[in-house]
Amino acid sequence: MRINSMIISFLIISIFCHAQKDEIDKTSFCCLYTHYVQTENREHVATVDSFYSILEVGDSVKKYGELSTYTSQKKYLPSEMKGLEKGDCLRDEHLWVIQNYPKEGMFTVEEALHPAFFSYIESMDSLRWELLSGDSIIMKYTCHKACLQYAGREWMAWYTEEIPISSGPWKLTGLPGFVLFAIDKTGTHIFQANSIFNVDNQSIVRKNDKWYTPKETKRDVFIKTRNKIKSNPKWLTTPYYNDRANVSMAILNAKSRKDLGIRPFISVNGIKYPCREREDGLLEYITNCHQPLELY
Repeated sequence: MRINSMIISFLIISIFCHAQKDEIDKTSFCCLYTHYVQTENREHVATVDSFYSILEVGDSVKKYGELSTYTSQKKYLPSEMKGLEKGDCLRDEHLWVIQNYPKEGMFTVEEALHPAFFSYIESMDSLRWELLSGDSIIMKYTCHKACLQYAGREWMAWYTEEIPISSGPWKLTGLPGFVLFAIDKTGTHIFQANSIFNVDNQSIVRKNDKWYTPKETKRDVFIKTRNKIKSNPKWLTTPYYNDRANVSMAILNAKSRKDLGIRPFISVNGIKYPCREREDGLLEYITNCHQPLELY
């Protein structure tokens, strides 16, 4: 879909507004990951999506989510992160997984699906890892191999017992150590750790602002609905095609984007979609084919 930036420039809002914060744990250290997705563009040419994400590790709760949301909530950013949010990753995932919340052994999953954000709770009992032989060195840590069948995908993960924390990116937790690398059998999804750093006096929080008030749902209902909506070809050109009546857009003008060093994007109900700027001044979406982490 083409959108004239002059028409909607008056809708500019503060995308990076400060969120109201509800602390659920204290952060002891963080791990930065890149999530790579093998996919296709709208012309069915193979391409790779990539997302920066961060895992905040607390005494009990661990929170995995997109980097841009994390940076908007923190006043101080470690040197490992400076400039990273302006790097080459294409877009945000709009996905957060809070491990051991609201209680131990449970996930709280929050994800965007136009026209809103949704939340569901899931038990970790379905994560049944098989420990395998085969060691590797990742980020100078000795790692061991394990596999998992979950939601239609087979995962291979490498975890280190040198970090005696049972956690990892997304929902890949429950091993006797910390996951630094994971790939699904088809090679569609890869999680790769980039760096680990300590933090002082930081909180793990749930975001709550004008747009981000998740609607509670059930996992099975959400996964089925999300996969159906995003597998429709209309999603590639009009990500909000399923509910055009509830659309509110915002855009940063060219000068603001240049000052911030970020790519063009349009925010639809608080969900950011990457765009390209044409020579005629119009913006158009560059959303690629959706490759779900969970097939069912």
